[in-house]
Amino acid sequence: MKKKIITILFALSLVFALCLVVCADDYTEWTVSDDGNTLIVEDTSYELYTGYLSKSDTFSPEVTYIYANKYSYYQLERNNENLDIFCFTGDIYVSRDGKKSLDEFINGKFGGYKIVYGSSYMSTTQAWVDGLDGGTIVSFDVRDLQSVTRYYVFGYDKTDTMAHTFGAIYSVNGSYYFINYDKLPNNYFDANGEFSYRGGEVNAYKLNTIQESDMDFFGSSKTSFKYEYEKNNTQKEVGEGFYMATFVIVTAIFGYVIPLIPTVIGAIKITKFKTPNPKRWFVVLGLCALWIVVATLTLFAMIF
Repeated sequence: MKKKIITILFALSLVFALCLVVCADDYTEWTVSDDGNTLIVEDTSYELYTGYLSKSDTFSPEVTYIYANKYSYYQLERNNENLDIFCFTGDIYVSRDGKKSLDEFINGKFGGYKIVYGSSYMSTTQAWVDGLDGGTIVSFDVRDLQSVTRYYVFGYDKTDTMAHTFGAIYSVNGSYYFINYDKLPNNYFDANGEFSYRGGEVNAYKLNTIQESDMDFFGSSKTSFKYEYEKNNTQKEVGEGFYMATFVIVTAIFGYVIPLIPTVIGAIKITKFKTPNPKRWFVVLGLCALWIVVATLTLFAMIF
């Protein structure tokens, strides 16, 4: 009898362990070399980009894909639509094609343009951006512009991953004015490369009627930047909700329900003196209690 009980519990433990293995994460493997010069994603290597990127050049794709890694506090990111440029803790890693795209980018060759406000953007054209410098010049005290609504003008590399900030469009008293950051000397910017509002005068170009109409259209045509997080293969196929529900059900059945059945039966037989050998049932109760403790500790280990 005792051997049968031990055999049954051992079989249940194997099933429970198998369930935990099935629930294990299956993420993309990636690592950064000790010297920081190489990023390896699965079997592909990417090199640290050493071309000059200004402080106003930012990693800003329309959809950022974020890789999971339980062994690293920091995140690895890339454009959801492209595998040539990666961002890790502010460093940019590129493939051969990614390097070519960024080399052209830092030399002023852009593949696309966006008007950006907060986490939203509206795509535009090079002709529209080039026309921002053609309006009437108006002078402003930079301190008066600090609290007004402003829309940044971004130029992107050909992969639509890295963005350069040309300048910003400021909404002042119902009109729009463009300040071209690229044409300003360094004293207009702080140590982080951002436009400074500490003091001084700056020239801005007033947008024409058509351009202002386009800006008024921003609210109804804007799109939000998005983030997509890597999920393991099982979650991709059946969905995260189903995955979690299955895990909870399996854990409850094999961790608690099954060992509770002989526990209840044994407790009834012992208390009502309906068993000729109560010592065996005490052994069963002890093994079931141990099983529940192990299941609980395993569950906590999975969670934390």
